Amino acid sequence: MTGRKLIVSKSSAAQFLMYVLLIGVTVIAYKKTDFSDLVTRCIQGVQVLLFGYLLVSCARQGKLKLSRFDALVHLWWMVWLGITLYNKSEVWLSLIRNWMTVGTFLLIGVKYWRDDIEQSFRLLTIVFSGLVYLNALLLLLFPEGLWTDNVWVGDGDPTRYLFGNYNAMGSISLCAIIVHGAYTFFSGKWRKNLYALVVVSLFTVIFVGSKTSLVGLGLMALYLLFHKSIRHPFAIMVVFAFFYVAFIVLIVFMGGTIEDYPFVLWFVENVLGKDASFTTRTIIWISAIDVVLQSPWIGYGYQPVEWNAQQIGASGPHNLWLEFMMYGGVVAVVGFLLLIYKSMASVYHSNSYAATIVGVGLCILLLMSLFETYSLILIFLILQIGAYTVYFDKKHEPQL
Repeated sequence: MTGRKLIVSKSSAAQFLMYVLLIGVTVIAYKKTDFSDLVTRCIQGVQVLLFGYLLVSCARQGKLKLSRFDALVHLWWMVWLGITLYNKSEVWLSLIRNWMTVGTFLLIGVKYWRDDIEQSFRLLTIVFSGLVYLNALLLLLFPEGLWTDNVWVGDGDPTRYLFGNYNAMGSISLCAIIVHGAYTFFSGKWRKNLYALVVVSLFTVIFVGSKTSLVGLGLMALYLLFHKSIRHPFAIMVVFAFFYVAFIVLIVFMGGTIEDYPFVLWFVENVLGKDASFTTRTIIWISAIDVVLQSPWIGYGYQPVEWNAQQIGASGPHNLWLEFMMYGGVVAVVGFLLLIYKSMASVYHSNSYAATIVGVGLCILLLMSLFETYSLILIFLILQIGAYTVYFDKKHEPQL
C-alpha cells in the first residue's frame, strides 16, 4: 500500500510540474529583454524534452493509440502549418511550438487522465486557481499594471498585467472556472473554493474594466448557481448556437448592423458598454473580410502582428472565426467546427452536471471570442476536456 501511494505521489508531482510549466508558459506575460528571451528559449527546450518523454512513455505503456479527437487535432494543426509554410510566413516556428504544447496536453491526457481523471483535474484546478489568485494579488499591489509594452505594434492599451492585456484575464479566469467546476461537480470537493474563484475572477475583470469578460464570467456564475433549475441545458446550447451563427453570418461576415435589432443594440450599449460598432470592431472586421476574400479557401497562414497591422490596421481581427479565415481559410474553419462537434458530442453523451459545465463554459468562451482573440492553446485545452467528459461517471456524481 505504501509503495502504491509513493507511485501515486510521484505521478501527481510530475503532473503538477507539467501543468505549472505548460500553463505558466501559455498565460504568463513578460517584458521582452535579452534575459527574458534566453529564459524563454530554455523553457522551450524543456518543453521539447517533456514532449519527447511523454511520447516515449506512452509508447512503452502501449497507450499511444490516438483517439479520433486527438488525430483530428493533430491533422488540423498539420494542415495549418502546411498553409503557413506554403505562404512563406516567418513565424512558422511559433506555430510549431503552439502545436507542440497542444500535443503535450493530449499526451498528458493519454498518460494520466484516462487512468485517474479526478486526480488530474484536481492538479489542474490547483494550478489554474493559483494563477488567478496570484493575478488578483498583483492587481492589488500594482493597480497601474506591471509594465508598459512600448514595443507593441497594435493600437490597444499597452498596459500589461500578469496575463498580458486586461482582456486576457477574463478568458484565463473562465478556463480556471471551467476546470474547477468540472472537478468539483465530478468529485464533490472544494465547492467553497470554486465560489471564491468565481468571486475573485469577477473582481479582477471589474477592476480592469473588461465588460465583455464580465458578461462571460457573469453568465458562468449564474449557471453554477442555478444549474439545477435548468432542466434542458442542451436545448439552450442549441438556441445559443443558432443565434451565434446568425450573428457571425449577418453581422461579422455580411457587415450588417445591430441597429436593426433594438434588443441587441440595448445589450451592447448598456451591458457590454460598447457602441454599435463594438468599439470599432466592425471596422476591423470589414477590413479583415476584404483580405479574406482574396484567399478564402486556405488563407495566408499564421502571421505576425506586424502583418495584421499592415493588412487590416489592427493587431488582429478581434474575432476567432475571422482569425481562422485569415490564417487558414475555409479549411481551418471546417476543421475547427469538427473539433467543436466532437467535444460537444462527448459532453452530450456524458450527460452529467460536470460535463455540462464544460459545455456551457465552452459556449461562453466562444461567445467572448466573437470580440477578442484568446490563446488557442487554452481553447484547445477546453475542447480536450470536453472530449474527456466521457470518463465522468454520472452514476457516482455527487448532487451539488
